[in-house]
Parts: sequence; structure tokens; C-alpha cells
Amino acid sequence: MVVRRELLRGLGRLNATTTVLQRARLADPLGGMWEAADVQWWWRRPRATDELVLPVWFDEVGPVPAAGLTAWGNTWQADVFTVPSIVDAQDVWAASLTATAAHPGKALQVLMCADSAPLAALAIQSGFAMTDELSGTAWMDADQRPPVAQVDGFAIVDRVTRADRPHPMIARNGELVEPRLRQWPAARPPQLSG
Repeated sequence: MVVRRELLRGLGRLNATTTVLQRARLADPLGGMWEAADVQWWWRRPRATDELVLPVWFDEVGPVPAAGLTAWGNTWQADVFTVPSIVDAQDVWAASLTATAAHPGKALQVLMCADSAPLAALAIQSGFAMTDELSGTAWMDADQRPPVAQVDGFAIVDRVTRADRPHPMIARNGELVEPRLRQWPAARPPQLSG
């Protein structure tokens, strides 16, 4: 299989990473740490890492792994986003660390699933230390979803009918939250024809 590598930044890298995570989920419905919606959600506000040039590898279908760096304040998160068994995760890991080296003084963290032994080994070989900090993720089949319940003090609001009001997430995410969210497909309003 022929795989080529491209250097991407900004929205181009976000879109490629989204595709990698979608392909990874199709290849293994229960594998991996992140969903495509996670990296899209991280895009909701500008970050120091948005315009970093990072490699994405492509096969004949599209992107297969992508190196990831995401700024969370003074801490940066390194990620290896990959479709299983196509590109060696060590190459993607090395690319993430190389990009980080150009920005000294940033604390670097890696979050991974308990079954990510190869990635954990790469991180430990690179000087990372395991912590006992735990997080969790949950899975629910769509047909098992309970009905929407009313909760006192909360209301579901259609932003299309209330577009004259400030976006409700500005206080937490800044003035650019709405235009940045609209850059990815899951948050775009449907196009009406007529």
C-alpha cells in the first residue's frame, strides 16, 4: 500500500483528522480514545496549536493517521490519531514530539485508553511518566437512548430562530465560538432550498 505524507495546518488539518477518526471508528467501533466530534469540539475557540504544521498520512482512500497537538492553556496534549494497522504509530508519535520541540516551556500530556500499550511504551521511552489519573468514556447504542426529559432551569433553544442573540457559549469560549463551530459540518445549520 502506498502512503504519502502531507503537512497540514488549521482547518485543513482538522478536516483530515476528523476523517482519520471516522475511519478508525468504522474499522474498530470500540477502539481508540477519541471521536471525530472531540477534535471538532476542540476547534470551538482559537488555540496556539491551530496553525502548527503537522503531518497527516494519506492512502488511496484518504487520511489514515494524523499527528495531533492541542493547546489547553499552558499544557499541550499530544495525540496519535490513526486508523489501525496502516501506518506505524511510532512515526506519528515522533512527528508530534518534533513539532512540540519547537515550542519549549509547554507541559505536555498524553491521554490514552488502558489498552494502548504500544502508545504507552512510546510515551514512556520519550520520558513521560504514567499517572493514576483516570477518566472514562461511555457507550450507548442509539436505540437505547432514553427520551429527552425536561430539566428545571434548562431549555432547548433553536439557534436559527434566536440568531439575534449572542451565542450562549461566548462567556466560556470567546467571541469566535460561533464562526469557528460553523466551520465544521456537525454544527452547520441545514441549507434550505426554495
